Amino acid sequence: MKTATFGQLIDENDVKNNYGFVYKILFNDGSYYIGQKSFKAKSSWTTYQSSQSHFKQLLKTNEASYEILMLCKTKKLLTYYEMWFQMMNNVLTDEKSLNKNICGKYFRRDFV
Repeated sequence: MKTATFGQLIDENDVKNNYGFVYKILFNDGSYYIGQKSFKAKSSWTTYQSSQSHFKQLLKTNEASYEILMLCKTKKLLTYYEMWFQMMNNVLTDEKSLNKNICGKYFRRDFV
């Protein structure tokens, strides 16, 4: 598995027709993170890997694969589907999940 960037997975039409995307980063040890990225954000989504500093460190020393879970046409849908995928994957109770919270309201510490 070679670490990719989202720019290798998304084409111009995806950007033109959508607000952003929900993604999953899967590390070679089985751990994963589910998040979202807007095409409208200031940072470049084409080279984006994560905004989390500890993920950036993990990506330097571990291989990871990127998966686009869903393209979303609006900001509301982007937030909704990020939460939906996080909840469907039980990210706050799954030990392999690197997510620490859902939407800044539900925290891992509340479930453990």
